[in-house]
Parts: sequence; structure tokens; C-alpha cells
Amino acid sequence: MLVHDPALAALAERFQLVAEALAGFVYDADLRTGRVERTDGMAAVIGFGADEVPAATSWWRERVHPEDLARMREVAAAIVADARRDAYATEYRVRHRDGRWIWVEDRGRIVRDAEARPVRLVGLAVDVTARREAEAARAESERRLRLLIEQSPTSIHVIDADGRTVQVNPAFERMWGIGASALADYSVWDDPQIDANGLRPHVLRARAGETVTVPPYRHDAAASVGSGLARRIQVTVYPIKDDAGTVRELVLLHEDVTERERLLAAEQAARGEADRKRRHADFLAEASRLLADSLDYERTLQTLAAAAVPTLGDWCAVDMLVTPRRPTPPGVAPADWPPEVARLAVAHQDPARIAWARELDRRAPPDWSAPGGIARVLREGATEFYPTITDAMLVAAARSPEELALLREIGFSAYVCVPLVARGQILGALTLCTTESRRPYDEADRTLAEDLGRRAAVAVDNARLYRDAVSADRAKSDFLAVMSHELRTPLNAILGYGALLETGLGGALSEMQRTYVARSSDAARRLLLLVDDLLTFARLEGGRVSVHVAPTPVAPLVAEAVALVAPQATAKGVRLAAPPAADAADAADAAEPLAVLADRERAAQVLLNLLVNAVKFTAAGGSVVASVEADAAQVRVAVRDTGMGIPAAMRERVFEPFVQLEGGHTRTAGGTGLGLAISRDLARAMGGDVLVESVPGEGSTFTLVLPRAPIGAAPG
Repeated sequence: MLVHDPALAALAERFQLVAEALAGFVYDADLRTGRVERTDGMAAVIGFGADEVPAATSWWRERVHPEDLARMREVAAAIVADARRDAYATEYRVRHRDGRWIWVEDRGRIVRDAEARPVRLVGLAVDVTARREAEAARAESERRLRLLIEQSPTSIHVIDADGRTVQVNPAFERMWGIGASALADYSVWDDPQIDANGLRPHVLRARAGETVTVPPYRHDAAASVGSGLARRIQVTVYPIKDDAGTVRELVLLHEDVTERERLLAAEQAARGEADRKRRHADFLAEASRLLADSLDYERTLQTLAAAAVPTLGDWCAVDMLVTPRRPTPPGVAPADWPPEVARLAVAHQDPARIAWARELDRRAPPDWSAPGGIARVLREGATEFYPTITDAMLVAAARSPEELALLREIGFSAYVCVPLVARGQILGALTLCTTESRRPYDEADRTLAEDLGRRAAVAVDNARLYRDAVSADRAKSDFLAVMSHELRTPLNAILGYGALLETGLGGALSEMQRTYVARSSDAARRLLLLVDDLLTFARLEGGRVSVHVAPTPVAPLVAEAVALVAPQATAKGVRLAAPPAADAADAADAAEPLAVLADRERAAQVLLNLLVNAVKFTAAGGSVVASVEADAAQVRVAVRDTGMGIPAAMRERVFEPFVQLEGGHTRTAGGTGLGLAISRDLARAMGGDVLVESVPGEGSTFTLVLPRAPIGAAPG
């Protein structure tokens, strides 16, 4: 650009520096000649230096984007048509030297002649491609945002900084039943529900630039704008900022949480129900353990009542009928009424309340003529169930103002009373109620109480049956003991007089008479042995047999038993063999006699029983052999016979009282069937046992096992 005036030259130089700083160039176009002068900054804009291109306005016009030529013509037409116009500004695209299109901002001044015709344009062309691309990107982003808002299934409400509505989407209209027109005069900041629900601090944080999620609340559109629906919603607020970081708009996303909260509540309720069922199952398992733990049902029921509080209620009581009874049909007056009832247990977490409850029972005993309550439970065997108790129910139940005051003082909330029924008889009642916890009951609580009542009834019934059985066993044992004692007296007299006859003190006896006396004495001795067995069995069952364990040599014990049985074996034709004396000596020291820890009298009784049994069940010509084995801990005395043997199914049963291998009228061996039962019980009482091995048709081996006495402990 040629300027001859120094001042103008300086000014032109400054323009050029400004243009270069703005990434542009200055031009001066003569509209009469079509000639134009451009500064060197043109190269930075379009890639061509000013000296590289023709100094003609047509060259520049030819590089303008075809789509923008029309706008340039409009600007030129406006310049010509409006004589008062002295400036212009426009933006368009031109082709860069490298072939791409760039955006330029073209603005300048219009110089006119005396007739106001434009003759010269002096302007500045600046590369604004970066700005236009940023604006396009921002516009695209905003377009996508608007599209997203329109198509989103979530209710969206866009407001400006003043809380006025900018946009709502179709989902908003569906959720609230109103459109944008209903919000024309609405401002979020003026909505009374914002403060009523404590939301203003959250929204102010969003207006300050923070993304905020508002806790769920109930919003009524009609209360805000006069129409629309009410929803329980959760709102998330997103701030939209401009390039300077200032919040210009807020986007409010509304999520209808009604169904979600319903499902959450349902899930929590299901979890609570599952947890309650688990606790109920755990309680029933513990209750079953408590009920099975002892046959002292009075104490067990007291423990059970204490365990039921507070899991099943604030109070638990157990009442038992002194005399169990069968249920009476409704409407029928029972003959055994009123009942005699004993309260076995009452439980509460506060011991002082228990004492107070007992005093209440004394002051206001049950009305046994009442149609409901515990009277009905013990009369009909039916459950009384009141999931909730109202004051009106207390008024109806009270028999006096004083009793009503007491009932109100207790503060009943719920009540269930279930019968304890076993084998068709009412044994008592289990009562549960809530007071200070204010918890109502439901069908699950009723089912649990009835299940607990059934289990308690069975436990009580079993305990009573056991007591009856024990009492019967004690009576049987006492009878056997008395009978044995009464039989021993005449039997001893028979044996005594028989002995006197055998001595000839009453005169000489013939051979036949001696035979009769001998047979009578032998029968009396056998009967005396049976009586002794009965007496021992009765004492064992009654727990009245004591053993005095001491080191006892084995050899004399076995020898004496064999000697006592030898005559019986000889008479029957059975060979009886005893262990050599050396077998009864300690293997480590032959001088030390082998000894057991036993009651000598009881051990001898067991061995005698085993030998007598073996001879009894061995046919003539057979054999019975006694043998001794020992290790460091035990001594085993085995009695082996060649009798008929014992079937496998009977090998343990032969140790039961009154069980015999042979039954009916065809038995060849006598006895009561008590010998082996007594022998095993006595052996176990001494810390040992009696074992059996048998092969049918070949014989049996019964082994007395006793603890071995330490070496050096046996008496010399």
C-alpha cells in the first residue's frame, strides 16, 4: 500500500500491525478502477502474499465460496442503495492457497464522492475460521442436546438463571399432564414447594455450578401452576455454563420414584419377612432343643417362656391344668368347670414387671365364665388371637373400673393365647402379648405361637409319660424286691428243714425218702437262685445296687465259679474245663497274679451266670471251656460252649430282661431270662462289659471284660 504523506504512512503502518496481530490484512479497493492494494498480512490469511496475486478486486471475488457470493452481492447492493451508509461488515468463505475453505470476517469503511456514490472501500479481512468452527461445534452440541431432550424418556425441564422455563420435553408433559404453556408465568424460585420440601439449598448449589441430586419428595404440579399431576420424584439438576463459566441454564431431570420406592419397600418388606421367618425358625429350633433338653418340664417351660421374650412378645405366660381335660364343644357347659390351674411361668425383661404381674393376677384372677380369653382356650382348646387391641376392647373386657385401669396400665397392643394339646387332651395354655413395644401381631405370629404350643404340649406329655413309666418301673421294682424277700423266707425254711431231715434228727430216712428230700432241696435252691436274680434285677432297675471296686485276683475267681458249676455239668454229662493256674499269672512276671479292678462278689456272680448258662444250653457230650486273656488295659474271661448257638438277630436281644432263645411250652432250658441282662449291667457298673460271639449250630462264647488292675496292686 503506497502512501506518500508521512503521517498517513505511519497510520497505515499501525493498521498493518493491527491487522497482522488479528491474523488479517488491510485492503484499499478503488471501485472505479477495480484496483486494490493489500498489506502483507494477506499471506497469513489466504496463503498468498500481496505481491503474488493480481491487484484486482475480481481475483478476490473469484475465490469466494459460490454459496456466499449472493450475500456479498446483497452487501454491495446495500452499499450502493443507502447513501447514508458509511460502513459494512460480513463473513464469508474463500479458497485458501492449500485448497481448503476458510472463513473471513470482512469489515470496513465506505468512501463516497460528492454525489454520495461509493468510490472506495478501505477494510480489514480477518481469518475467523477457528471461531466459526467453534460456533458450529457449539451449535451442533446444542442441537444434539435439544434432540436428546426431546427424545429422552426422562422428564426434562430446562430453566434459565431466573428460574423461568426455557424448554420442556414430551416426557415432561406425559409425567405432569401439562405443557410449556402452563409454565409461562412459573418460576422455580417462587414455587412454595421448594421451601416446603427443603429443596432450595440443593437448587442454589446447582445454580452455583454444582451437579446436584435432590432427595425424593412429593411434588404437586397443580399446587405450583394450577393444573397437572402429583408425583413422588427424585430430581437431578445439571448446570449449563457459557464459555466464561457462568451458569446460564439449569437442566432438571425428573425421575418418578413411586414404583421404585414401592419395589424397594416391597423388597425391604420381603427381606424383613425372610429375616423374621429365619428368626422364628431359629427360635423354634432353640425351643425344641430346650424342650428336649430335660424331662423336668416345669423348669423347661420357665426357660422357654424367658426365651420367648422379646422375640415373640413383651410378655409370655404358661398356665397348666392340674387335671388335663378333653375339649368341650362351643356352647356346651363343661361338668369339670371351673378348672384348677397352676401358673408355671411368667416372663418379662424387667423382673419388677413380673412381680407386678403376679400381683395383678392375685387382684384380678381370670373370669372362668368369660366367653373368650384363656377361659375359652382351656375350655374349647381353641386359639384366642387379637392382632391389635383397642381401648374399646379393654372397656368391653374389664369387669370393673379398677380392672379397666389395670388393663390400661399394662398397655396391651396385641394378644395370642394357644392351647397345649397332646393326644386329644388340653394340658394348659401359652399366652403371648405385646405392650410397650406396641408391635401388632399377624398370621405368622399366630402360626408360630401355635407351633410352639404343639411342641411344648408334646414335650410336657412325654415328660409326664416318662414320669409315669418311671413310677411304674419303681413300683414294679419295689414289688419284685418285696416278693423276693417274701419268697426267700419260706425257701430258706424249706432248705433248713431238708437239711435237718438229711441229718436224721427226725428219725432215719429210707433211701427213697432221702431222694425226695434231696430233690426238694435242689428245687428250692434253684428257686432261690431265681429269686436272687429277681432281687438283683429289681435293685439294678431301681439304681440300688452299689459296687465296691478293688484289685481282685482272677485265678481264684474263675476257679471258684467253675467249682460251683462242676456238679451241674457232671450231672448233665457236659465236660467243664478251667484255665490252668499259669494262665492267670502276669505275662511279664509269673510271680505276680493277674488281677482285675472289680467288685469280687459281683464279678463272681457274673462268671457264675455265664457258666450256668453255658452248661444249660449245651447238650450231653458237649463241652464248656473257660479261658483267660489279658493285655495292658483289660482282662477277658471267656466262656465257650458247644451248644446250639445264637442267631445273629438275637445276639443283642439276649441281654434284654426276660428274653430267652426258646419260647412257648417247648423250652428245654429253664430260667427267667434275667441272667445275661443282670450280668451285662453288673459288668458295666464295674467299668467293663459282657460280649457275645456265636455261630448257630457250633456254639457261643460269652466274654466278661474287666479293667486290669495295675501290677503290684493285687493283694498277695
